[in-house]
Amino acid sequence: MPTLKRTPRNTIKIGFISNFSGSYAEVVKMQFKGAQLAVHEVNKGGGVLGGMKIELLSRDDAQDPDLAEKHARELIEIQQVDFIIGTLHSITQLRINNVTKEWDIPFISCCQSNIITSAAERGHYTFHESITPYMNAQLVGKWGVHALGKRWYHIGPDYQWGHETYVSYQEVLARFGGEAVGKHRRSRVRRKW
Repeated sequence: MPTLKRTPRNTIKIGFISNFSGSYAEVVKMQFKGAQLAVHEVNKGGGVLGGMKIELLSRDDAQDPDLAEKHARELIEIQQVDFIIGTLHSITQLRINNVTKEWDIPFISCCQSNIITSAAERGHYTFHESITPYMNAQLVGKWGVHALGKRWYHIGPDYQWGHETYVSYQEVLARFGGEAVGKHRRSRVRRKW
C-alpha cells in the first residue's frame, strides 16, 4: 500500500466527487450546497479537533468511471484530502472506492448499491450511507405482490444500479409468491430538455 507524505496543516480536507453535470446534477448540486453549509457552520463555530477548519474540494465525475478515478487520485495524491465523500452513481462509486482502499483513506458513498457493502468491495474505511436496491425491493416488492399482482416485468437502466435492482426484485418476488417475467435494459441517454 502506498503512503502519503502529508504536509502539516491546520485544516481537514474533504474531497467531494459526484456527477455535477450528469443525470443527477440537480440532486448533486443540492447535496453539495448542504455540505458547504455544514462546512461553513463548523468553521464559523471554531472548527473541529481543537480548532481545525474544514476545506471542501469538489470534482465533477460526469458519470464517467475513468474520470472519477482520476479525480480521486488527484484529490488524494496532490490535494492530500483526508477522506472522500459523494457519488450518486454506481458506475463511479466502485472506482473511487478502489482508489481510497489503495491509499487506506475513508470513503463515504452516497449511492444506492448492494455491491459496495459486499466483503469483496469493502475497505477498512468504506462507508455506505444510502439505502440499497435490495432494501427498496424488500419494501416495494412485498407490497407490490399483494397490491398490484404477482407477475412483474422490469424496465431499468443498463448499469450497475439497474442490474442490482433487477436481481433484488427477483429474490424478493420469489419469496413472496411473485414472478419476474422479463426485463428490458435501457442504455444511458443524455438528453437536453
